[in-house]
Amino acid sequence: RCPGCCRTLLKRFIAPAGERYTKVQPAKCCLSDISIDPIGPVNLRNHTNARRATLQCFILVIGCQHTGAIILTVAGAVTSDAIILALKSSEMSYNKSFERIYADAGTSLSSALLQSKHRNWTVSQHPSFAHHRVYVESRIKSVKVIFNTFMKKYSRENRITVPITIFELCFLCSTIQNQIN
Repeated sequence: RCPGCCRTLLKRFIAPAGERYTKVQPAKCCLSDISIDPIGPVNLRNHTNARRATLQCFILVIGCQHTGAIILTVAGAVTSDAIILALKSSEMSYNKSFERIYADAGTSLSSALLQSKHRNWTVSQHPSFAHHRVYVESRIKSVKVIFNTFMKKYSRENRITVPITIFELCFLCSTIQNQIN
């Protein structure tokens, strides 16, 4: 199970069962240690009467390592600035301060781009063969089942999603979040 196999054989790749650093410190504060991963792109319409989708955005899934709770927030892109903006808005929305962030080895989620002396979190990246350590990866599967049901897509279908507005996407994210939590 080398990193190359993870990239080329995604359909048949199964994350090996191993040590998970989740739910091991129940006394810790909720959402202090999180794992993040983006889903997308999601096609958006500019306004309600538009026929075509002209915008694309991503859903950032934030999972608490200690309680298993998830947050779904909308990110404009998969750039480091958009991810930081989504993380900061989630911190402000839930009045929590993220201390440690765990992510997989994505370019926009690198610790060099997300860490700064102005932000009080530490970013740890796990290599591509250690998906079992990033807790949110297992929660994304539940999110995708509900999302694909709404979009009338099958799990392995490469069809474009139904174009919705940003308000419908925010409502859909909050509904899925409440359903899973």
